[in-house]
Amino acid sequence: MSDPGMEAYAAARMMSHGAIAYSESTGRSGSTCKCWRYDEAVRSALQNCGEPDAVIVRWGRNCYLALAVGDDRSYGCATAETAEAAASLAIQECAKYWPNPRLALLFHTYAGPVELRSPPHSSPPPQQIRGRAVAWHWFGAVTYLFLAILFASAGASLLRRHLASALLAFAFGGLFVLPSLRQARRGRSAFSATQRQKRSL
Repeated sequence: MSDPGMEAYAAARMMSHGAIAYSESTGRSGSTCKCWRYDEAVRSALQNCGEPDAVIVRWGRNCYLALAVGDDRSYGCATAETAEAAASLAIQECAKYWPNPRLALLFHTYAGPVELRSPPHSSPPPQQIRGRAVAWHWFGAVTYLFLAILFASAGASLLRRHLASALLAFAFGGLFVLPSLRQARRGRSAFSATQRQKRSL
């Protein structure tokens, strides 16, 4: 026999809407949860923000909503089935525009505000890491190619006279290649983790 109380709770949870409003001119935000309708959630979030230029940046039903902001008032927001995923995605989105953003809002559309034990790390997004790794890789490759052409054209006698300079130049080129390989591995790992997380949502 079903419990009417549990059924009412499940129905209320499934129908609970929430929204986030944000004003880029002031950096103020407003949120709402436990609303039965979308228009009610939108209206309440805008009122809670209280700024004339505020807009709804994210809304959802029976899910977690998160907002991250930067010191320049840039923002990133996300919707997810877990609090950790919503916070991480919002941080990654805002990090595209400002380094080291902070998590401003995190709540469930029915349960309300959530506090994470371990705030998500505000590292650059995987796409940014991969871009840097590719740039380092090509710079190192071009450096080695240039040195190889230079020494081949200089001849063996000049190379013997300037052996110390040649070794120093090759070591200098290695400084660019080795970090690029490490960053490429980290970029691939971070990108793969993000893709797995998106597929699981």
